[in-house]
Amino acid sequence: MTADKYSASIIKDTILSRVQVLLSQRHNIDPKQIRYDTSVTHELGLYSLDLIELMMDLEKEYNIKIPDVPQEPIQTVGNFIELIAKHMQR
Repeated sequence: MTADKYSASIIKDTILSRVQVLLSQRHNIDPKQIRYDTSVTHELGLYSLDLIELMMDLEKEYNIKIPDVPQEPIQTVGNFIELIAKHMQR
């Protein structure tokens, strides 16, 4: 694994951990249920407003700005993490 891939992996794992904490606090979801492949709507019961609130929390925490309308749909926790990580690396 190259240094860049290793660094990206650490960033994504850090974001996942933070997402697990925020969702468990805000929506009483067991952190063990929150994985990269977890469906945000079907498995977690989250909707667009929930994701917007989560995105705003992470924008503030990581001092980043994410466009209001992501180019790719956010269907899984992994999609969400990729979006956050992409904006952190800019």
